[in-house]
Amino acid sequence: MSFLIEHWQFTSSHPKRIDAYPEQLQANHWYHCERNNPDTKAWLRKNHIPKATLEQFITDENRPSFHPLGDDNFLLLLRGINSNHSVVAKEVNSIRILFYHGALITTQIGSGDAVQNILHSLNKHREPENQAGLVNQIIDDLNQKMDDYNDAIEAKLEQQNNLPHSDNKLRVMKNSLLSVRHFLKPQQHAIHDMVTAKPSLIKLRSHQYRYSLNTLIRLNEEIDYFLEEISLHQEENKNLREQKLNQNSYLFTILAAIFLPTTFLTGLFGVNLGGMPGLKSDLSFALFSIILIIIFIIEWLVIKHFGFINKNKDRDN
Repeated sequence: MSFLIEHWQFTSSHPKRIDAYPEQLQANHWYHCERNNPDTKAWLRKNHIPKATLEQFITDENRPSFHPLGDDNFLLLLRGINSNHSVVAKEVNSIRILFYHGALITTQIGSGDAVQNILHSLNKHREPENQAGLVNQIIDDLNQKMDDYNDAIEAKLEQQNNLPHSDNKLRVMKNSLLSVRHFLKPQQHAIHDMVTAKPSLIKLRSHQYRYSLNTLIRLNEEIDYFLEEISLHQEENKNLREQKLNQNSYLFTILAAIFLPTTFLTGLFGVNLGGMPGLKSDLSFALFSIILIIIFIIEWLVIKHFGFINKNKDRDN
């Protein structure tokens, strides 16, 4: 059937790929299906999967969560990213894992990297050797993608540590981190709930699942740290802009104070009314210009003496 992508048996010493179409679910078998194919839902309904469980398994709701179903059955919803070592996370993975009476059914939308890595290992007769290892490897592969993404963020921040950070780049990184944290926090809680519930499948590799949970906790802590660091850089950029604006305002204030008396005198002597001194003298303009220069120099020396120029230099430093 077209909905069934992979079918493996884990009852022997080495997992065995099964090509035949399975009418009924069998314990210790792994079925990887195409979630959007309507035949998937029909096949699972035919195998008496409860309606509520089936709706959760097929629905478009992609918030990570863990649902114990009784009798050691459970449903685990996971999400992942395809970062390509970029600071912009491209969320493409939505993986569902249903463990029902010993049968393991998975579906996925988006990139199949996690499943492809498992198939590569199975074809090479490596791990996973059982269903517990398979589920654990799916979680670890998703964590590895997140680890690569965090490394890209850290490298970008360290690369620009001594350089001015672009507000646009900081905003892009922050939005991407917030988007990742939106599903990674619930994913941590989902794995924690699964480890705490201790279904029989998880007990086979309980220490490895706890290690995967610790990895998720570390990844979330790293994202929180990166968000705080980006916020500090944004605040620093804001302070630099305000400081530059204050320096420019200060400079314009100094210039206005210097030219205020000379502007007043030039305005006063430019009214062209009778009785203005020096109207009949050829030296009056030269004398007036010399007086303006002397006033300008005196103002400059007074401003410098009181330290206004030095304060401006201190702000620049």
